[in-house]
Amino acid sequence: MNEQELRSIVRTAIARHTGAPGPRELPSHTHGPSTSAGGSQFHASHGLYLSLVNASDDKGAYADCNAAHKSVQYPASDSNFLAISATNLELDGSGNYLSEQAWPANSAGCNGNGGGGGGGCSVKFAAPSYQSSISSFCGSTAKAVPDLSLNGDWFNSPQNLYFNGGWQGNGGTSIAAPEFAGFMASQNSYGLKMGNICGGGVSACAPFGEAGQQIYLAANNHAAQGKNPFYDITSGCTSNNVGSGFCGITGYDRATGWGTPNMLQLAWALNYWNMPEASPPSVNFSGPSTSGWVNGGTISWSVTDNGSPASGVSGYTAEWDSDPGDPSSANTPGSGSSFYSGPASTNSSGSTGLAVGCHTLYVRAWDNIGESAVNTYGPVCYDNVAPTITKKTTIKLTNNTQVGADGSVPVTLNWQGADTGGSGVHYYNMWVAQDGAAYTLIGSPTSPTMTTSLAAGHSYQFAVDAADNAGSFSSFSYSGIFHVALFEQTRAQWTYSSGWTSVNDTDASAGSLKFATAGGTTATFTNSGFAFGFVTRVVARSEVERLVELRPRPSANGTSVARSRKTIATIRTLRI
Repeated sequence: MNEQELRSIVRTAIARHTGAPGPRELPSHTHGPSTSAGGSQFHASHGLYLSLVNASDDKGAYADCNAAHKSVQYPASDSNFLAISATNLELDGSGNYLSEQAWPANSAGCNGNGGGGGGGCSVKFAAPSYQSSISSFCGSTAKAVPDLSLNGDWFNSPQNLYFNGGWQGNGGTSIAAPEFAGFMASQNSYGLKMGNICGGGVSACAPFGEAGQQIYLAANNHAAQGKNPFYDITSGCTSNNVGSGFCGITGYDRATGWGTPNMLQLAWALNYWNMPEASPPSVNFSGPSTSGWVNGGTISWSVTDNGSPASGVSGYTAEWDSDPGDPSSANTPGSGSSFYSGPASTNSSGSTGLAVGCHTLYVRAWDNIGESAVNTYGPVCYDNVAPTITKKTTIKLTNNTQVGADGSVPVTLNWQGADTGGSGVHYYNMWVAQDGAAYTLIGSPTSPTMTTSLAAGHSYQFAVDAADNAGSFSSFSYSGIFHVALFEQTRAQWTYSSGWTSVNDTDASAGSLKFATAGGTTATFTNSGFAFGFVTRVVARSEVERLVELRPRPSANGTSVARSRKTIATIRTLRI
């Protein structure tokens, strides 16, 4: 492309874009060292917010391949253009980063566009004001080239492009420059979406126009919360078959400019330096209790950007028990953090179910200038497993107790329960059904045992359930059916040896009792129960009033529990 052709392209672009909204980028690539053609048109294009991007060429430090002097390519050398150079970016077979350096020359040499990424100092164009921070390289009277770089080593790390029906590798700064022009087009789309909140807060955010000032502010001063959008290229040189070139060093250099950008971070940085707002977003939550245990629920959140005017919510990332983080820089391209991938969600609200156990939810949110803030909800303790009764209820007569005046018998109930969900058993509910009637609640102990009194002469069945600390309940566990009976000394189950006397006694059960005064007399009780207790009164003689028996009844399915009939106890008196 010669100078007249370039003038024509710029004039046509200006004519077509006058008064027309939308992205305005003009990538170009012309051959030849620095000249002064087209200046008025380029200035006019900036007035129309065109973004002018050009390749710095593939000849290293010698744009005309003349060893007598170093030179740079036009129009990349023009202060109205962003000059884009190239790097050698090496990836492994899975696309993971291995290394990146300034684009070195290859066997094609300078004349074969294999001389490395172009760079140096213009002899025609003064440095734009935004290059004052790098005046040590070319002074204030010469623009420094390049401004930044992208991968373009067509020999060692070619870019894939689809051409004539198939994929092929290619490269050079002629690929890097239109790639960056494409980025500026996307940036303008970004700005159009945000609306008229730039400049002093009322100006359109797109089209962006000349971006050099914001790019250099991002490189020098960084952006929101100190974010640096550039990967600094500190190795590799652009020396070629014509002569020595420039090498990658810390910070700006004439081999790669400021290095290669992280496009997400650069987009945010351009927004940051193009609008007045500087307030991070906030995250507000609603959800289940954070005190104690729960057995279900959802945590919801909403994100609000607090700037004035607000740049808007870019998105959020939510994680359990750790801050998703917001790194402000990275040495190399990569993956695994928000610096590379941005927010996990681009929504301004979200929700999640609960994680089993006790956990805290972290939600970090970003706005469209790259500022972020994190908020937490929790800890929320979630138990999604109901407790269980692991051993059904058993019953026994309570030791060292008395039958009540109404004939009720003290008994002790025992069972076992467990909760594997983490919250633990809070309490139990014990229910009893008498003679097949409805169940009634008789206690809610916190341990798996309780005592109660049962009226004799009836059948009983017990049901127990467990409640955990999250509010979940087990299913009921049913005991067998038990019968409680009292046998006064006059019942047929008692047999007596000689020497026993029956007397009336109003204090005795059934109004009478038996006693023996002679040593060696016996009273024998025979029955088929499984738990027995004597209720006796011993004074100056042996007296037997009655015996309490617990006896299993047929089970609910009609199966009888067989027990052999045997002698349970014998009382032998002693002479007093």
